[in-house]
Amino acid sequence: IRMKVLFLCEGLTLSHIVRPMLLIKNSKNIEACLASTHFPSFLKSELEPLRLHKLSDGITAEYFNQSLYLGSAVFTEEILEKYIEVDCKIIDEFKPDVVVSDFRVSASISCKIKAVPLITLGNIVWSPYAKQSMLSPENPALRYFGVTLCNLAMRYMHPLFLNKSFGPMNRVRTKYGLNRFSN
Repeated sequence: IRMKVLFLCEGLTLSHIVRPMLLIKNSKNIEACLASTHFPSFLKSELEPLRLHKLSDGITAEYFNQSLYLGSAVFTEEILEKYIEVDCKIIDEFKPDVVVSDFRVSASISCKIKAVPLITLGNIVWSPYAKQSMLSPENPALRYFGVTLCNLAMRYMHPLFLNKSFGPMNRVRTKYGLNRFSN
């Protein structure tokens, strides 16, 4: 029996495409669909044999970087609601046994709505068990205080930044009857 696996990716960085692509290529007995907001053209030969689905709702790398630079939430309630709509549509079309998400932040909500199991891929820095400190992203404070002081401040202030970033996500999760994320 072949398991149907839907890979939902936010195509902002190469890792969010390559990790799922390698999982698909190295898996046996699965029927996979790789759905992403972006497919890099230089990976065309690697991606050609795969079943691909272009997600129509992706944010741009420029918007993502600018949001990080300004310290604002990347995924607003409006963006998340649109993502959930698109996610649910591809889940309905592909009818997966499981969804694997790589930085598709809406997947935790979409999969609950559609009652489909979810596996999330992520970088270790996002784990509560990570031993390394969160580093300061590029931001205006670096100009005035330098990398060392900003990284030290980030060690103590990152829960505040995460709360701000997760505010829209938690409001949308609450709307769908799901638990809020804690920092």
